[in-house]
Amino acid sequence: MDMPVLYKYCDQLGIVKILGSLELKLPYISEVNDPLECLPVFRCSNNEKEELYKTVQKVWRQQAFLLSFSEIAQNTVMWAHYSEKHKGAIIGIDFKILTKIIPGGIQMRPVDYPKDQKRPEIDTVLSEKWLDTLQVKSNDWGYEKEWRAIFSPIRLEELQAKNLAFLRDFNGRPTWFLRLSPESIREVVFGLYTEESLKVAIRKLIEQPELQHIKLYQTKESDTYTLNLIEIKR
Repeated sequence: MDMPVLYKYCDQLGIVKILGSLELKLPYISEVNDPLECLPVFRCSNNEKEELYKTVQKVWRQQAFLLSFSEIAQNTVMWAHYSEKHKGAIIGIDFKILTKIIPGGIQMRPVDYPKDQKRPEIDTVLSEKWLDTLQVKSNDWGYEKEWRAIFSPIRLEELQAKNLAFLRDFNGRPTWFLRLSPESIREVVFGLYTEESLKVAIRKLIEQPELQHIKLYQTKESDTYTLNLIEIKR
């Protein structure tokens, strides 16, 4: 599947931080809002092994990081949940461009939302199918149309050595940030209720020479429950 421009829904402070620093914060998997995130069902003949794999998986979720974007920018529920009830903004990233500067690339893949609502099953964390289980979520989340990549600390340390990732303290916990290439940022979308002061701040940030290619869009009500996107002048 060809990868489209992907969108990160941001609150008011988040969009300013991303555009100002050209960095993306990577949350721990254990911190995200789905308690079953990256938790397959283990089916082992040996109960002790099954419990061991469950423990290993839970520890891994506390150490691995998730990069999560959506393929849509017009979903009213996403705006409500992740962009301060339409007061924030969205940043659109072209991962084909970003991947070119990342050694080994970024393996963004679409999430699968099974209609039967069954969690994926494996018999060991060493299974070849284990990585596939990390791309599955409840169908309840299907409206997000998520694409994701998962980073291990070892992978991020490799990127840090090339000045492409940074480990910093965030709310008292060491947290990784991924560097964005300016040319990979393609769009910024304002919400229905984005205040003029935030729009002015964003316009000022993208006056930088390396960000002048960014297109601006405004969400507008439509005759359906899907928002329209109207390109506006910079």
